Amino acid sequence: MNPLDKIHALDEIEKDIILCMQSAGQALQELVSTGQPHEGSGYASAKVLQMAWHRIQHARSRVRELEETKAKHSHAARQQQQKRQQEHAAAQQQQAAAAAAQQQQQTAVAAGGSGSTDGSGVGIGNTSSVSGIATDAGGSMPAS
Repeated sequence: MNPLDKIHALDEIEKDIILCMQSAGQALQELVSTGQPHEGSGYASAKVLQMAWHRIQHARSRVRELEETKAKHSHAARQQQQKRQQEHAAAQQQQAAAAAAQQQQQTAVAAGGSGSTDGSGVGIGNTSSVSGIATDAGGSMPAS
């Protein structure tokens, strides 16, 4: 092949490249101006695939957000339940203490009078008057 034939072949290749570039430019311009692919293009399939990918990513993101919300809610609910249990236990302890105090008071009343004692069973300020005679909580008459 002589140099002139080589130059002629290169010109043909250059024309083919220019034609391809013009076609690509025109296709790109059609996509930008109308948003629709030209006939025979794989653009539609690629676009459908891309949109499906975006939907999957959005769904994953939303599921992650919902899982985080669920975890926060579950944690808060557990804390509230523990708080309620603690409050219930405290209330039961208070009731038990009140019942024990009431039972102790009833035992003291049954043992010798109605009133408080100083721990030794001796009534404090518990006097009653029967027929004008003052007695202490133990029932004995005070010394005159």
